[in-house]
Amino acid sequence: MKNKPILIFVLLFSLLLYTGCGNTCTTEEEKTKPVASDVKTETIVSIPVTKLSDPGEAPDETTLETLASSVLKLEVFDDKDTRTATGTGFVYGDPALLVTSAHVIINMDHLEATKDNGETFTVTAKAVYLDKDKDIAMFRLPEDISIPALEAATDLPGRGTNVFTIGSQAGLTNLVTTGIVSGIWNDGSFDYLIFTAPVSGGNSGGPIFDDTGKLIGIVIGTYEKAQNLNIGLSVQELPETE
Repeated sequence: MKNKPILIFVLLFSLLLYTGCGNTCTTEEEKTKPVASDVKTETIVSIPVTKLSDPGEAPDETTLETLASSVLKLEVFDDKDTRTATGTGFVYGDPALLVTSAHVIINMDHLEATKDNGETFTVTAKAVYLDKDKDIAMFRLPEDISIPALEAATDLPGRGTNVFTIGSQAGLTNLVTTGIVSGIWNDGSFDYLIFTAPVSGGNSGGPIFDDTGKLIGIVIGTYEKAQNLNIGLSVQELPETE
């Protein structure tokens, strides 16, 4: 058929119009649709750019072991002893408190915390601090439990700063992931870190560190419509412990 090439061309052109650019395009609806329920807006504030060393570089093994001793795998149970959530927590402040995300402890009756060395303990007391807007919960440790508190950074990290997380994704305990700070996001009330260290289910409530091992944030979520852009509340938003 003389018109067969023309017919094939028309069909291919129609198919391209239907599919658009595949996964590389974003519709106007997607651009305006909220992508993270825990963060309200997308205001990026200008901050200094930090000189990079090797992107995603983590501290030496000794430093990581020390930091991991302050990080806990959390399993949350309701009053029927049914596990309702898993997450990560860490010890912070003076006196030292257990910190995690508020969304991890919804419907909590008690939680089981697993230390880096495999030891476990139970927390049954209610949170001494709970802020659903910040997505932060804080608990007193049982009297017989002594865990060193993490040291917090005093300033917000610059864009490009190497960072890493320690968290209990996929049911494992205290895995390390590395990345950089992409920017600082302010919703008009709180400062959030946008970072690229990979996180997934079980990371919520875990610590974000700069490359010196200082605590700079708390993992609270990720963007659904972006590639490896994750959200952490700045450590400066944590209250002083009492």
